[in-house]
Amino acid sequence: MKFAAFIITLMAIWMVAGAAIAEPEPEPEPQDLWPIVQEFGGATPKNEKHWFGIYDYPYDALRKGQEGNVIVAFDITVGGRATNCSVESSSGFPILDRVPCKRIVRAARFIPATNENGPIATKGRYNVAFGFPESNNSERRTFPRTERHRSAYPTIP
Repeated sequence: MKFAAFIITLMAIWMVAGAAIAEPEPEPEPQDLWPIVQEFGGATPKNEKHWFGIYDYPYDALRKGQEGNVIVAFDITVGGRATNCSVESSSGFPILDRVPCKRIVRAARFIPATNENGPIATKGRYNVAFGFPESNNSERRTFPRTERHRSAYPTIP
């Protein structure tokens, strides 16, 4: 009888100890170093995955290791085109700052926002992150990165 009570006591201790040893909490998601900005004033991007590619990263900036985030502001016409683009927040490198407006005006197409009278012109804001992958810094954002697409990493010759 004492042996059975001993076994039951051991089992109870084992169950309590097992419950007390909690699973380690998962590590929190790393925070992006650069904010993702995608505001289109009610318009819907039609071809966002074609706005930027790895070949839009300027060669001289790649060679010099320059990276940064550029936020641009632009108008979206009733025809769904981007116009009047300007840099709202600089990367700190003029060579990188020149790329987003040139590409957005050339390539971005939208389904325009509408009201009761039909399509309307709106304003948009968008970011482009120029960066390099780093094995010890997995949360670093790389060019081009938005929530909708991930491109191959640029390589430095």
